[in-house]
Amino acid sequence: MRCGVFLSVIGVIMVLVQGSFLTMNVASLDDATSNLHVTTNSALSSSSFVRSGNGSAASPLIISDWNMSGHYIRIENTDLHVIIKNITFGASGSWAFYLVNANNLIIENVTSTDRGLFLYSSGCDNIRFDHCNVTGITTQTYVVRIVNGLRFTISNSRFVRKDQLSSAAISFDNQGSNQVFSGNYLEGIPFEDGNFRGDGLISNCTFIDSPVTLTDGAQGGTVRSSTFLVPGGDCLTLLNCDFMTIEENAFTGDQGIYFYSGAWSWTSTYGSIENNTFVDCDKGIGVRNNWQVRPSHYNVHHNYFGNCSTYAIDWGNGMSNRMWHNIFYHNAGTDNVTTGSQCKQANWGQAAYKNSWTWGDIGNFWANHQTPDDDHDGIVDIPYTITTGGSDTRPSANPFFDTELPSIRITSPTTLYPGRSYIVMEWEASDDNSGVDRIDLGIDDGPWSRVENVGSCSIFLKKGSHFVHLRATDRAGLFDTTTTQFILQDTYDVMDIEQPADRSYLSSQYVDVAWSVADYFEVRNQSITIDGETTYLDPLQRVYRPTLPEGPHSLSISIRDEYGKTFTENINFTIDLTDPQVIIDAPQSGSTLSNRFVHFSYGAEDNFGLMHLDIRFDEGDWQPRPLQETSYSTLFEDGNHTLEIRAVDLSGREALRRVSFSIGDTPLLRFLEPPNGTATRESIMEVTWDYDGPFIWNHSYIQVGRSGEFEEIFDQRTLNITLTEDGEYELTLRLVDSFQNYIETSHIIIKDTTPPIVDFISPERGSLVNSDITRIEWRGRDNDDMPISAYLISLDEGGWMDMGTNDHYETSLSEGEHVVRVRAVDIAGNIAENQMSFTVDRTSPMLRFIFPENNSVLADSRAEFRFEASDDNELVLLNLSIDGARNISVLGKSSHLTTIGTDGVHSVTLMAVDGAGNTASVTLTLIVDLTEPVLQWVIPPEGAISTTTATISWTIMEERGVVSLSIEVDGSTEN
Repeated sequence: MRCGVFLSVIGVIMVLVQGSFLTMNVASLDDATSNLHVTTNSALSSSSFVRSGNGSAASPLIISDWNMSGHYIRIENTDLHVIIKNITFGASGSWAFYLVNANNLIIENVTSTDRGLFLYSSGCDNIRFDHCNVTGITTQTYVVRIVNGLRFTISNSRFVRKDQLSSAAISFDNQGSNQVFSGNYLEGIPFEDGNFRGDGLISNCTFIDSPVTLTDGAQGGTVRSSTFLVPGGDCLTLLNCDFMTIEENAFTGDQGIYFYSGAWSWTSTYGSIENNTFVDCDKGIGVRNNWQVRPSHYNVHHNYFGNCSTYAIDWGNGMSNRMWHNIFYHNAGTDNVTTGSQCKQANWGQAAYKNSWTWGDIGNFWANHQTPDDDHDGIVDIPYTITTGGSDTRPSANPFFDTELPSIRITSPTTLYPGRSYIVMEWEASDDNSGVDRIDLGIDDGPWSRVENVGSCSIFLKKGSHFVHLRATDRAGLFDTTTTQFILQDTYDVMDIEQPADRSYLSSQYVDVAWSVADYFEVRNQSITIDGETTYLDPLQRVYRPTLPEGPHSLSISIRDEYGKTFTENINFTIDLTDPQVIIDAPQSGSTLSNRFVHFSYGAEDNFGLMHLDIRFDEGDWQPRPLQETSYSTLFEDGNHTLEIRAVDLSGREALRRVSFSIGDTPLLRFLEPPNGTATRESIMEVTWDYDGPFIWNHSYIQVGRSGEFEEIFDQRTLNITLTEDGEYELTLRLVDSFQNYIETSHIIIKDTTPPIVDFISPERGSLVNSDITRIEWRGRDNDDMPISAYLISLDEGGWMDMGTNDHYETSLSEGEHVVRVRAVDIAGNIAENQMSFTVDRTSPMLRFIFPENNSVLADSRAEFRFEASDDNELVLLNLSIDGARNISVLGKSSHLTTIGTDGVHSVTLMAVDGAGNTASVTLTLIVDLTEPVLQWVIPPEGAISTTTATISWTIMEERGVVSLSIEVDGSTEN
């Protein structure tokens, strides 16, 4: 048997077992309001739970369709025939079924959920549980416990623990008999049978994480067709079990079969371990390491042991066991080439007690011991050594245990000179043991190829002498070979395409295809493939007329014989009805380039090929160019230009492509912000740009300053430009296509962090102004003669007034001191400020003569003038003039001594001018009288008078007037 057959058993059994359960609709059941508990036949037959029947074998009592929920069913001391079916149980701490001395019960289609105690039975006979679905089993000692049961069967049922922390076992005690456990699925539920005996049966079960322990198994006790999947645990543990039958099971776990106890048996009876698979175990068969444990007399044959990590079989102290026809595959860390024993046993000195690894002249197959087989008899030439003290003297070289070669004989053709290249080979092959697995064909020294047909195949030979080999291989890998020779005078084609010719050019879309086939070739299948589309034809057809579109076409005709050998002929041809195509990638028509040395990129193509390619500029002469050329470069002057490319294909069809372009400024490439000539104080300037012209570019660059490097900007439309120093920066934006053509534009940005200078023109700083309207005038200038963008003025700490670009301001100001501030703002936003003060003074100075008084008569030609002169601000001029002449500066004085002049009337003027130009004057009239007055008496005459009253008169001669006159009479003066 093949190794792969064993590996598929586990999955098949698991699917069958798990898929056999039914589900019930709880809504269709009646809800039980109490437990069902009876202890006599009469109580049972009269119970309200009974639906029908009288308790006989022909008419059993029917208890069905009850939802027991947390209640239970307890039956004691009855022997009526009863069928209990369609029952559901819910969570509870009591046994769902509690049976004591109850006989003749069939319990089927029962569901128990989240209940740890399902079945307790003691002293019962003829009991069968079928199709019970027990899930959500909580931790208990036993979920099922059967004591002293006779004829007790559990079949087609599921027992699944609630979770991996839950634990409960199924137990048959050691007093019962006729125990059958069949078709069940256990998950996380250990199974124990304390007295398995010779009538115990476990069959078609699946044990997932559910180790099985059997005690006192005897001849007739059987474990059959079950799956054991117990990772980390022992699958089947045997205590004192002799002569049992263990067959057709699949084991995966720590130990597949574990002999825990048992002494050597003095008997000639043998138990059987056969047709099982042991996969991914630690040990397929193991024995407890104790000198008293000596399992014996088991025939172990036709089993598969694969990938068992420690040993496939470790017999320990086991004795008198016989192993043959087993497959041992990659156990104990071995593979197909690793040496070492896959099995182990004790070394018994007496031959009678030794285990036998060859029986009936048949050994075992060991995957790591398949060679040598030099005599090609299917038996490895070297015995296989068992650890310790044993050997397989006839190890099989193949897993089929086949020792006979297949046979093969060529029956046709028998001639040495076949006269054709296409030959049909016929043969006969057979194998009576494992059967013929494959036939391989070899020609000369070439590789072997598998022949799918049973008794014949076709070959194709070229001119010369050839040896044709046929090899038959059976399923065991044994083979036999036969050879025949053929000599060919020539190579004989089987098929030929007559038209159209290969690589031809056709002018019509209607194509006539014709071909011929050798008479001796029987066409079983024929197809024509045009441009990848296959059409199947009648085997006898030899012409075909397709209608094809323009362009290149491939055509192949394939013929196939009955053996699947295919002959194919291929041709290519072209239907050309279309002009070639010319593509100009650069420059784009209508684009304006900045570079004079222009790079052109173009291409020409045709459905099948070009004859020549020409180029010309500005309607000049045509210049031939290589067909493979895709670029050309030349120098142009500024202005408008044209490029024309002409392509001519092999059929003379012509295509012409023309583009126009210009060399010069590119107005469509522009900076959006800031405006050209923008001045800024910032070190980082955000610049945006755009282009919406026909030029197609792949790279974009910016140059800052004429000496700067072009840096790629990856089509960023907004850039931050770093301005390190004051000055003018020329930004150059360049867009470059894939062919090094470019367009560019420039932009000026001025960095100016130096403020402008502003100076006052008038009034002068600190000056005095006496006008009613004051004109304030200033001048501003910036670096490199850059313009001033705005002036602002503030008077006497008032708000700033925007003067635009005006450089003067006129206003009426009150008298007094005024402060004016002027700011100049340059186009970069730098600000310069200047400040001055001046005084508005429209009040004339104040003048006054203190001495002499006006109209005074002076008897001296020199006089001292005393005066007062004052102003709110300052006097810049103070002059004293006499009679309009002789201006004498008396600034800073309060008196002045000067000569007035001769006798007469004189005017003396004091004139002052203040800093604002205000003037004031005061005039004093003086009389200079240097001649004394003349006094003459008139009456009385000098001498005596005769009266007491006398009139006295006199005359005075005085040109300037008499100021005072006094007369003294006898010492008395009167003015």
